[in-house]
Order: sequence, then structure tokens, then C-alpha cells
Amino acid sequence: MKLMKSAVSKPTKIRSHSVRSAPFIPRSVLIGASVYQSNITGQTARGDAVQSSSVGDEKQEVHRSGSNMSNDVRYCERFSYVFLKFTVIVYATIFWLIGGFILAIGIYAEVERQRYKTLEGVFLAPAIILIVLGVVMFIVSFIGVLASLRDNLMLLKVFLYTLTVCLILELLGGILALAFRHQTVDLLNKNIRKGVVNYYDDLDFKNIMDFVQRKFKCCGGQEYKDWEVNMYHNCTAPGPLACGVPYTCCLENKPNEVTNTLCGYKVLDKERLALQNVIYIRGCTDAVFIWFMDNYKIMAGLLLGILFPQASSAAHSQRAVRSTFPDYPRPCCHRTHQHISRPHASCMPCPSVDP
Repeated sequence: MKLMKSAVSKPTKIRSHSVRSAPFIPRSVLIGASVYQSNITGQTARGDAVQSSSVGDEKQEVHRSGSNMSNDVRYCERFSYVFLKFTVIVYATIFWLIGGFILAIGIYAEVERQRYKTLEGVFLAPAIILIVLGVVMFIVSFIGVLASLRDNLMLLKVFLYTLTVCLILELLGGILALAFRHQTVDLLNKNIRKGVVNYYDDLDFKNIMDFVQRKFKCCGGQEYKDWEVNMYHNCTAPGPLACGVPYTCCLENKPNEVTNTLCGYKVLDKERLALQNVIYIRGCTDAVFIWFMDNYKIMAGLLLGILFPQASSAAHSQRAVRSTFPDYPRPCCHRTHQHISRPHASCMPCPSVDP
């Protein structure tokens, strides 16, 4: 029994001794652990400092890049503004001078024409056409010059809308003239006959008619018999011009040959076939239209030269309005200004597009 008690009591003492007494740790081990912990803490602090420094550098780089981009945007906008303004000024100034020159010629021609004026209508008066064209070009171009120099929104809009209206009217006039070609030809022949009646009294029409008959090798408006309406060329009239046509209707003379001004004597009472070797029997209206069809490339280039400057100036004026005045409404502004973080307050929002 004593042995059993002693055996049981020994482990109890060992357990109580192991629980109450702490293990012995050398001092060198504790110092090493503290040094290691301090090294770990220092490395973590240095890592945090490096990371915060890199983040700050990235922010500064983004700020610098944003500033450079903003400067580039402002430079591009300034260059675009100067270019558009210079283009509109040059265009308007050139056409302003041309309009003034045409107006001066028209006024001078009209003053000279008043001495011999006998026509009641103004359709056949080239001076009136030049005056109207010169006035329109002079006023519209002057508005464009003044609007560009002063950066005036109202004048720029007037210049833009006037050019647009003129361009639309020219296109509509050409389309209507082609669509109603027969009516246009009849109207032209009717007015040519009115001019033939006063051929010797209106110097402007006489010069134009003589030039057309020589250039296009034709006679009269619709045909050579249109000259019967003139009181000097009518077959019932007295004098050497009766029943004849002007000498510009005659076939071309040989080089260095004296022009016979009475070559068209007594031709209106003869058959057409008998006159083929004497005068031009084709009317000038058909001759001019045939020339236009044969030289369609030249006419297309001329038409493009007339319409393209107007369309280009209208487009430049529209861009100048929006460049000069940022408050002018612009649709879908945030799409055209993707480099700007926030679009202008005047920009109109784009409609949402469903994917």
C-alpha cells in the first residue's frame, strides 16, 4: 500500500511542478527576437513609405499630363479660331471687291444705256443684271467682313443664312430650269424676239446678239426667221435691209476678205435648203444648248467654281460662329470633346442609343 501511494503521489508532484514553473529562456535568445521584430517593423514602414511615394508620383504625373493635354486643347482651339476667322475674312474681302467692281461696271453701263434705251423690260438689260448681282455680292460680303473683324454673332448669322439661302436658290433654279426645260427655252426665245424688235436701238443687246451669232454660228433666237419681227428687216419694209438678216448671220468669210454687210440681203423669202451656203439657219437658242452639252466638263467646272466657294464659306461661317461664341448650342458636345473631363455647360446632351 505504501508503494502504491508513493507511485501515485510522484506523478502528481511532477505535474504540479511542471505547471507552476516557467521554462528558462536565455537572454541572448530574447535579444535576438527583439532585434528581428524591430527589423520586420522597419522594413514594413519603409515599404509603406515607398508605396505612398510612388502613389504621390503617379498623381503628380497624371496632373502634369492633364495640364499638358489642357494646354494642347487650348492651343488647338486658338489655332482653329484664328484659321477660321482668317478664311472668312479673306473670302468675304475678295468677293466684296469683286461685287464692288461688278456694281461699278453695271452703273456705268446703265448710265450709258439710258441715252439709247427703248426696251420696256429689264430682262434683256445686262446693266440691270450686273447692278443687282453687284449689290447683292457687295452687301453680303461686306457683312461677312464686318462680322469676322468684330466677332459679331448677329452679323455672322446673317452672313451664314444669306449664303445658305443664295446657295439653295441657285440649286433650285438649276433644278427647275432642267425640269421645265421646254418652258425655259420658250421664255428665252420670247425675250430674244423682244430684243430683235429693238435691235438697232439698244446697243447692249445688239453687241450681245452679234457676238452670239458669230461665236455659235447661228441666226436669230428660235430660227433665222425671227428677224422678220424687226421693222427694218421685215419684208414689207422699205430699204436695203428689208427681208434680210444682219451680216453676223452670214457664213464666215475667208481670211483677209472684206466683210459684206449686205450678205443677208433678201434671204427671208427663200427656202431653208437654198440658204445653207449663205447664212446660218440654226437658231441661237439650240446652238447654245448644244454647245453646253458638248462642253459639259467645262460647265461642270464652272458650276463647281460658283457653288463650292459659297458652300465652303457657309461651312466656315458656321464653324466660326461656334468657335467664337462657346455659348452657341452644340449637339453631342461630349463626343467631340473627349479630351475634356467635363463638357461645356452649353452643350446639348446626345440622345441615348440603345445597344
